[in-house]
Order: sequence, then C-alpha cells, then structure tokens
Amino acid sequence: MNIHPQFYDQIADGSKTVEIRLASRKRLKMQPKDTIRFFRGKPVANHRVPMLVKHIKKIKLYYSFESMLEHESAQSIGDPTREACLADLKRIYHWPLTSMVMAIHFYKRTPK
Repeated sequence: MNIHPQFYDQIADGSKTVEIRLASRKRLKMQPKDTIRFFRGKPVANHRVPMLVKHIKKIKLYYSFESMLEHESAQSIGDPTREACLADLKRIYHWPLTSMVMAIHFYKRTPK
C-alpha cells in the first residue's frame, strides 16, 4: 500500500497502528495474520521507496468515517484529534463515500 510520508513515518515509529482504507473487493480478502507492505509515497520509475512490512491484527468495517471515529482512536490512525483525522480523510478520499470504510489494525512489531 502506498502511504503518505507523514503516516509512513508514524508507522515506523510505532505511533500509528491503524490504517484506514475504503473497502474494495481485493482489500476485503485481507485477514488477520496477513502481511501488509507499506510504501513511503508513490514509487517513481526505477526508484525504490522505503517499505515497512506489518502483520494484520484485526480488521473492522464501518459505514462512514464518522461512525469509524466513534470506535477508533484518532491517535492510532495518525492524527491528534478526531476533527484533524476527519479533515485528513476528507482531503484524501472523494466525498461523499460510496464504499464502506476499513480500519486495518496491525501489530507494532511482528508477533512471535
């Protein structure tokens, strides 16, 4: 998954443990214990970008960003407040939503 550099850095330092994505047929196949590869930004031709590998702990589905933020911590998503998180999500995704929202929880460290 390509991810904004700010959020990639938060995953790297352990402060972000939940990735938010719109549900798609491909993403709905993900399961706990699967691995996710996070890439810092979008790759440029013939140029490698930093990558992190994380293991999925659990996945939760929601009907909207608002309902998701009633149950998920903005800090674990990478924002200081619910309002800042909602503003970032509205900036990143088309509005209004036509898909369900996935909260993909992952381990800070690889489980044993």
